[in-house]
Amino acid sequence: MPGAQYYDGKKLNIRISTEAGIELYERWVYQGISSIMSAIAKRHAETLNEYHRNKLYKCSRNAQNIVEQARCVVQAIDAKSAHYSRCSTGLFFSTAVTLVIRNFVLKNLPTNPQ
Repeated sequence: MPGAQYYDGKKLNIRISTEAGIELYERWVYQGISSIMSAIAKRHAETLNEYHRNKLYKCSRNAQNIVEQARCVVQAIDAKSAHYSRCSTGLFFSTAVTLVIRNFVLKNLPTNPQ
């Protein structure tokens, strides 16, 4: 079995440096945030007109990092808010998500995460 020397009977124990562990942890965090933003974008894309939907897909496809992806999602949410004056619950959710993305993702994450 490949990697048998790392298997203790229950799990694989692979030693990595602290720095590599931190990089791996950051990568997982970025992937998690990216997945959440992608789900939010998909939810909003269903109600956007064709122009804004295509703009969102093109922007997301060209995004090189999580900050650029966040900008795409915020643009989609803003476009939806501008075109639809919905009930307070739907508008509140859109506003809350936009604030979280703007205040956490765009301000706190490095602009060029690896």
